Amino acid sequence: LSFHFIFLVYKFIGGDITFNPNIDVKTFNTICEEPKGVQLFDVREPGELESDGRIPGALNIPVGEVEPAFALNEADFKAKYGVPKPKVTDDNVIFFCKSGKRGLSACKSVEKHGYKK
Repeated sequence: LSFHFIFLVYKFIGGDITFNPNIDVKTFNTICEEPKGVQLFDVREPGELESDGRIPGALNIPVGEVEPAFALNEADFKAKYGVPKPKVTDDNVIFFCKSGKRGLSACKSVEKHGYKK
């Protein structure tokens, strides 16, 4: 898997958002191989996925849709997106984009729904 873009990762860990602007493919793969797994949310626009590529297993929810998506109850989230909604206690949630700005924006939007910084 090759990446033709650089992205920033914002990860909820232990109640804090961890920011690492220097994540590389090896580090990303290590995170994804953790025993508990990882929940990846690609907050880029659908057209960007076509032009820049996708990360297998990531769910695309464009940044403008993140807040209403995480406002859904668990059943509606699963019905709409086909995956369980992350729990507010989960510490393996990653939002990513091309430059990091939308990833951070997504993190801030879900804070309104109990995901803590």
